[in-house]
Amino acid sequence: MRVLVILRPKEGVTLDQFVPLLEAEEKVLWKYLSEGHVRSISYAQDIPGTIVLDFESEDASQAERLASDFPLVQAGLFDTEVI
Repeated sequence: MRVLVILRPKEGVTLDQFVPLLEAEEKVLWKYLSEGHVRSISYAQDIPGTIVLDFESEDASQAERLASDFPLVQAGLFDTEVI
């Protein structure tokens, strides 16, 4: 099942908060890409920092669980929306 997950930076979050977590974030993303969980990545140009992940998952709850593994989500820097 194809599920879109939108990650939006929470209001007031700064780049300085993101930087220490980017390497770990990249590792999770590459893992999901190589396992076939993430099909593609897009960026919303009208909302800076917003990422749209196209997941291949059993259902929306699995995609939401997978998205919750991203370090920036775990740190509370992103809001997550599952479509």
